[in-house]
Amino acid sequence: MSTRELARRADLSAARISQIEKAERDRSLTLANLERIADALGCRVEYVLVPHQPLDDIVWQQARQKAAEEVASVDHTMALEDQRPEVESTRQRIDELARQLVDKRGLWS
Repeated sequence: MSTRELARRADLSAARISQIEKAERDRSLTLANLERIADALGCRVEYVLVPHQPLDDIVWQQARQKAAEEVASVDHTMALEDQRPEVESTRQRIDELARQLVDKRGLWS
């Protein structure tokens, strides 16, 4: 579609359309202008954030981190009493606690 046709549909001047196109190239296009152009094209704007990793991976990573912090706190106390658990036992406790955290609220707090 030509600049002139888009300007007519958006009820803007051709110069304003050129400014909006420049803003897009400069990565300074406002959401309001994008919505106006989308409407003129018979479209809508959907603003979406897409994670870099699968959501399941992010949740499990957070659960394991939180579980490791909690287990480390307990292990520290046990070490002070000369009762530090073995590494494999610690891993198993972290895995189990992570599973429990994924199944309940409060994972991100």
